[in-house]
Amino acid sequence: MARLPIFSYKDNDLTLAKCVIHSQPRHWRTALFSMIITIFMSVVPAASAALILSLASFSYKWTDFVKNGEVAIFCVGLLSSSILLTAKELKSPFAHRQLFSFLGLAGVILAMACYGGLCVASAQATSTTQTSGTTTALNLALTLSLILYGYTIFLSAIVTFVDEVREDLPEQLITEAREAMQDNAGLREQFRGLSEDNDA
Repeated sequence: MARLPIFSYKDNDLTLAKCVIHSQPRHWRTALFSMIITIFMSVVPAASAALILSLASFSYKWTDFVKNGEVAIFCVGLLSSSILLTAKELKSPFAHRQLFSFLGLAGVILAMACYGGLCVASAQATSTTQTSGTTTALNLALTLSLILYGYTIFLSAIVTFVDEVREDLPEQLITEAREAMQDNAGLREQFRGLSEDNDA
């Protein structure tokens, strides 16, 4: 029985393990540098605003910078760029393309849910009818958005690493990976045919 290709891999598929085996130190440095730059640029707006407010002797809370869904919006943008990177066609296919695309899309959906929850919770938290349940919901949404932030940074770094490695893979491995892609395409057709037969 055929399995959906996103969860089924052959020996000659390009995998994350093969990318690690054939990686070079500069690939790891590029991924690490990309992660550091991403983290740095993501905290610059809040840090700059905090500095200005401190100089103006204006009181604030760190949650004020993220309670309106700013982190969730950032995650959507970064995950979207990661999904596009996995879809980019080079001489070598992207390792586990379907899986990474699925993980990115799941993150986008979760980020959108967090953004919606934060908008509602923040609006209720600033109203005169604020309750303990509202505060709990706001704290929960903030916690989820921060967890999502770490997930997004980590996934983006892995995608960057794989993208760097696949540009320098041996020609034989690239050929084998492309053959595996054709086999997986055949599996998808077989799976679609089985689904149509079951529906009939």
